[in-house]
Amino acid sequence: MLLRIFILLFIIIIIVFIAKWGLGKLSFFKSRKKHLYVISGLIGVLSFTIYALSLSYFITKMPQDNFDKTVWINNISERHKMIDDLLKSNYLIGKNFGEIREVFGEPKELDSDKNIIIYELIGQTALDFKITTLKLHIKDSIVQKFTYDTVIE
Repeated sequence: MLLRIFILLFIIIIIVFIAKWGLGKLSFFKSRKKHLYVISGLIGVLSFTIYALSLSYFITKMPQDNFDKTVWINNISERHKMIDDLLKSNYLIGKNFGEIREVFGEPKELDSDKNIIIYELIGQTALDFKITTLKLHIKDSIVQKFTYDTVIE
């Protein structure tokens, strides 16, 4: 991590010097050295900000795929890519408890008084985990609706 910070600072310093050199070639800045330093510093800071924002976007972005029952069952390491599509679709509505158990396995919790089945789905980004608690509301062993809560840890 420390090495990445030094590399980033090194890149920013190079950008500042390139900006200073390029702007120094313009006749406007030949007599205005203070302006040259300020503008080249601003270019370095702007470059750093753009780099930091784009890096944070790509690190925290969840990879996404369409929900595929076969991939979900057979390839556990790919499940995190399908969680968002699963929650946006109506795949769960109308399924009976046996079909749900076939795809998701045993539930984390089964509240027979309230007719709620609870599953915990874990997604991951480059740096953290996204834990989604999926609550299936059933009536006559059929999923009528579902709700979910997501926590990033």
